[in-house]
Amino acid sequence: MKPLEGLLVLDMSQFLAGPSAALRLADLGARVVKIERPVTGDLCRQLYISNLELDGDSTPLMTLSSLASEAWRGTRNLVHIVWDNRSYAITGGQPTATAFRTDLAAMARGAGYPKVERVETLAAFQSAADRALSEPGPWFIHCLMKDKPVKGGGLPSPTAIKHRFMDAIGAHH
Repeated sequence: MKPLEGLLVLDMSQFLAGPSAALRLADLGARVVKIERPVTGDLCRQLYISNLELDGDSTPLMTLSSLASEAWRGTRNLVHIVWDNRSYAITGGQPTATAFRTDLAAMARGAGYPKVERVETLAAFQSAADRALSEPGPWFIHCLMKDKPVKGGGLPSPTAIKHRFMDAIGAHH
């Protein structure tokens, strides 16, 4: 028996340290459910370093290896929930590949996730979440959200991106 077995952790953290800590809790046996903000997800998905996007608007679309890595680990108490509004909110609402033919649930299944759900209603999400919390995983739940227009549109200025980032991490500018 692992030391944290039977413990439920709701991971609402953002940026690298929090999700990394949640992964360690899962390694120690806790059932971890990562909950992200609707539409934008974890703010870390909007960081760029040397033209490499780390967990962009949609990790599975921008870093496909993350699906295979998580499935390969086979963490039985992992529940990966992706909120998908089919657009890149940070750059003005351009459609993602999921707005067309790309199916993240099928990609997760192909990467090796044993439990995959694609949901489009609150009732379907509640049913999938209930099963994910009661059955071993890893689980991948792809939540397709109704399209909502992004306010403002267009690319934000580099200064606006810097200020939004600094606000998100609590730094004063």
